[in-house]
Amino acid sequence: AVRRVPKDDLRRIAKATGGELVLTMADADGSEVFDPEWLGEAREVSEERIGDGEIIYVKGCVKTAAQTIVLRGANEYFLDEVER
Repeated sequence: AVRRVPKDDLRRIAKATGGELVLTMADADGSEVFDPEWLGEAREVSEERIGDGEIIYVKGCVKTAAQTIVLRGANEYFLDEVER
């Protein structure tokens, strides 16, 4: 399970995996329901430590072939220069 993920990142993960964001699992009667159609699909989800932080990798997404490049540098100024 992944916790404390920004809403924009959750949207990206849902789009990439074919999942659906669900705010609550409660129905109109107040009981909880779960629909397997809400789930997305990925070949692998892993968390790796890089430097002082943890990065979550979602690999083999069914809906997209998006790529990410992770940049590390001595400070923010260096990373800003690399980004340009």
